[in-house]
Amino acid sequence: MKKFLFVIIITGFGLAQDIHICVDSSANGYTLLLQIHESISFSPMTDTILIVNRGFTNSNNLNITRTTGALSSFMTSSNVYQGQLGPARYPSAIAGTQLYITFPFLISGAWGGMGAQKISGSPVDVGNGDLNIHRVTGKQLPNSNLVFIGVTTDNQILAYTWDANLSQLISNNIIGINSVYVGCDCNGGVFYIFYRSLSDLLVYYRFTVDGINWTSPQQWSIPGFSSSIGYMQMALTDNGAPRIVFDAYSESDSTYRIYVSYASGVPPVMLVSVRDTTCFYPTIATGGNYCAVLYCRSRNMGSGPANRWDFYIVWSSDNGITWGQPLNCTQSLTYNPGLPQLAKRIDTVGMRVYYIYLAHINNNDDPYWTLLYGTPVPFRIYLGAKVYTGIKEKKIAQSALLS
Repeated sequence: MKKFLFVIIITGFGLAQDIHICVDSSANGYTLLLQIHESISFSPMTDTILIVNRGFTNSNNLNITRTTGALSSFMTSSNVYQGQLGPARYPSAIAGTQLYITFPFLISGAWGGMGAQKISGSPVDVGNGDLNIHRVTGKQLPNSNLVFIGVTTDNQILAYTWDANLSQLISNNIIGINSVYVGCDCNGGVFYIFYRSLSDLLVYYRFTVDGINWTSPQQWSIPGFSSSIGYMQMALTDNGAPRIVFDAYSESDSTYRIYVSYASGVPPVMLVSVRDTTCFYPTIATGGNYCAVLYCRSRNMGSGPANRWDFYIVWSSDNGITWGQPLNCTQSLTYNPGLPQLAKRIDTVGMRVYYIYLAHINNNDDPYWTLLYGTPVPFRIYLGAKVYTGIKEKKIAQSALLS
């Protein structure tokens, strides 16, 4: 039987602790490469954290880890998905009223179908065939149905709506063509999807309340930015209002910075203004009146595999309009963490956010560099948690922060 290493590192005192728990291991780190799939999900309704990742002994299979918001009663299960539809790739977790995973699977060794599985059930081909899918994610609607989003190799974005038991296809739609997927979320009774058009690089969105009827595409304007935008992700507040986080490159000083757009047509808020370093790869979470952004910042500006990352959290207590100062979550770690991703929902009972990331098992190279340019090696999968301790620092308000 496979044994798992659990490591808890606590810094600070009382509620100000940073927690890092090794929950599993994987034959490679592709589980977390890019944020367009979501390998961790937190459900406030059931107080459940669900993590899904590719396996250690067989990277075509998928493992899951479940725990509570209090980080008790950990349960890690190997080979929950055993390749029945085909070899699994970039998986996503869906923690709703019930627990699901979804993933693209290979067909004849090439990108192929959309797979989904209720944790207590069997896998289902929710796209009904070979669609050349390379990313899949999804969310549960208030009516308990699920919307699965598939991204194809020819830049189409597809939506398939199924019932909660994955026994009936209810609707399928083409959301976008010639488009780059940004993110989706369901909160406040509405499901939004955001994407960028390859023809004009602008950001667009559509939404639905039932998974069947979708609005026509509408532009989300981010004044002052176009081709300089890098990684993007989004989440909805509890009122169903979109919040978009992104990094952007400044040619004036060759630096990446982090921004949040909280309204179309309004200049975004710059969360990070750190020169002579790199801040990128942001993800965002919401809940109550709070928002949180997690991003990577280079500690040493090392070259290639020698680069070392730290993770920073920034909090907002007014739904993403104004923000506090960044807080380092990883300064005490002796290993090099990489590719973090927040669960989209904030735990407003424990007042903390949860995130997943990885680190090499055998060396301390930059995980991001390794997956893009090096040789994939085994990784450990970690769960992190950061507690909200109030925003006492000077807040960053909307202003002329574009550079």
